[in-house]
Amino acid sequence: MEYFNVIKGDGPLIAAAIHSGHMLRDEIKDKFYLNDSERLKEEDPFTDEFINFVPTRIIVNSSRFEFDLNRPEDKGVYLTPEDAWGLKIWKEIPSDKMVKDSLGLYKTFYEQMKIIFSEYVNRYNKIFVYDVHSYNHRRSGPEGTPDDPSKNPNFNIGTGNIDATYWRDLIDDFINDLQQFDFGFAKPDIRENIKFKGGYFSKW
Repeated sequence: MEYFNVIKGDGPLIAAAIHSGHMLRDEIKDKFYLNDSERLKEEDPFTDEFINFVPTRIIVNSSRFEFDLNRPEDKGVYLTPEDAWGLKIWKEIPSDKMVKDSLGLYKTFYEQMKIIFSEYVNRYNKIFVYDVHSYNHRRSGPEGTPDDPSKNPNFNIGTGNIDATYWRDLIDDFINDLQQFDFGFAKPDIRENIKFKGGYFSKW
């Protein structure tokens, strides 16, 4: 499996699931202190399926615990618990070569994104990039008490990296459309910039 895939289609809408992956390179698998289920708590599983209706999709299959594409390059590999929500990541600090190899994949991803986005901007003049993430609101486990709903809406629309004044009509229309959709449960709680405002990928 490739560490990321790009499915190209028509139209100016591009969707990305950069934290959907769980894959690790063979040479580093046994170096992790965290087990699979512990990593899943901070990864964004199934976000690749959230965007499968979009003609052009960017899907990352590698775990953010090897390299995090939503952080700047100098923070792209978690080395200490302070880098990763206080979690102990490694059995021992990875070697310089391990970090360099992971950052090589990080750099290749952004090199490819520059090519792809330029291609679509040239074709359509403007593009809309929909950067999809999820977050864990039951950090003590599936049977645990959910986190405070006042700070954890069903949908968080992160607009911190765009000119939210200029795009206000589009943002409001997008939120309104989501609120009208039948998700099969009570009317969803949709708010803006409550949990996250946007990371490095959207800023880039």
